[in-house]
Amino acid sequence: MGREYTHQSVILLINGNAAADNRFVKQWLRNSRFLIGEATDIFQALEELSDFTVCRRPDVIMLEVDSLATDFLMVREMVQNLFAHSCLPIFALSESGKIVNHKECFEGNLTQLKTQLEKIFPKFTQTRIAA
Repeated sequence: MGREYTHQSVILLINGNAAADNRFVKQWLRNSRFLIGEATDIFQALEELSDFTVCRRPDVIMLEVDSLATDFLMVREMVQNLFAHSCLPIFALSESGKIVNHKECFEGNLTQLKTQLEKIFPKFTQTRIAA
């Protein structure tokens, strides 16, 4: 009998107004060991997170937003409504200090983001173990 695979994803909010910086961040994420998804809006992100037909959900779902602070509140509310019984982390990539400044949102630059993702998704948990 196989061991059940459970997986928690992270929604990563990226400032949509920083297109040049975002290309570097997106490229780094695509080349990282993390499974990356990219959503065009919060509805697509939530659909991808709630799709029970896939065997593995993305580690990180990137979502470009117009305003990290304003859109965080909307994303958080929608996530809480859909995933009432689980805590889905929301991160904000912010190169210029705290913009969201909310206790329920990890906020940091790319280096801090890398460190936090390593804590959430240690290397040894990335393989599926069959018993």
